[in-house]
Amino acid sequence: GVLAQTLMLVLAAFPLGVLFAYIVAQGIEWNMPVYLIHVLDTAGLWKTFIGVMVMTLLGSLLPLRVIARTDPTLAFQAE
Repeated sequence: GVLAQTLMLVLAAFPLGVLFAYIVAQGIEWNMPVYLIHVLDTAGLWKTFIGVMVMTLLGSLLPLRVIARTDPTLAFQAE
């Protein structure tokens, strides 16, 4: 259901985000060689990935709890 869709979205979007960050970091290092940016740091990537997973799951589960508690007759009641 919703959790599977959320996990698929994260698993598809996270590598694209890392690729985008790598490209931007290379551009910054090329334009301003004083700054060295380590995007592909393994420990940092794992921490970021776990943080993204936790926040994404919370962001999908909390609205589901509100929706599950809502009475359908009140939600679709015409004013």
